[in-house]
Amino acid sequence: MLGVLPGILGSLQALEVLKLILGVGDPLVGRLVLFDALDFKFRELAVQKDPHCAVCGAAPTITAPVDYEAFCQIRGAEPDDNDGSGAPTISVEDFHRRRRAGERLNLLDVREGY
Repeated sequence: MLGVLPGILGSLQALEVLKLILGVGDPLVGRLVLFDALDFKFRELAVQKDPHCAVCGAAPTITAPVDYEAFCQIRGAEPDDNDGSGAPTISVEDFHRRRRAGERLNLLDVREGY
């Protein structure tokens, strides 16, 4: 991934938000922009609205923000931060204890290989 790419795309997204808030310009409603960073070229595609969409279709079933932690049955961040990174951590012993107790845990190991 090119290091500057998130900044470029983030700036474009921020510009779209400003256009919507200020009511100026031509926002990308109903359009998708593809960016080829290697050739620095943009393509624009028209996107059709799905009449059966649960959010914006003719008969929406999702009408309010969803509590994703409750929906996905996950708990919030653990309060322990024993490595000083600000990220939640768990000891191997606590992980095994909680698994033996039947708690469903997802473990994501983000250590770099050595």
